[in-house]
Amino acid sequence: MHHRKYRSRGGDHSPANLAHLCGGASGLAGGNHSGCHGLAHSADPPEGWSIPSGIADPATTAFRTLAGLWLIFTAAGTAEPTTPPT
Repeated sequence: MHHRKYRSRGGDHSPANLAHLCGGASGLAGGNHSGCHGLAHSADPPEGWSIPSGIADPATTAFRTLAGLWLIFTAAGTAEPTTPPT
C-alpha cells in the first residue's frame, strides 16, 4: 500500500491517499523501493503518485496510471476517470 501524500508529509490512511502498487513488501527483493512502489519514491514519479506536503489534497489530485489513464481516488475507495490536470 502506497501513501500518495507520505505520512511524514501529513498524509493519512484515507482511501483518496492510498494506491495499490506492486513492490514494497518487506519480503521481496528491493523492499520498499522495488517495482511501481519504488517508482513512486523515485526522483521523478508519475504525476499524482507522490504529493508534496502543504501543496495538494489527495482527494483532488489526479493520478496518472502507467497506461496513461487519469483517475481521482474517492473517499469511498473507488477510482473515477478524470481529465488531465492543466
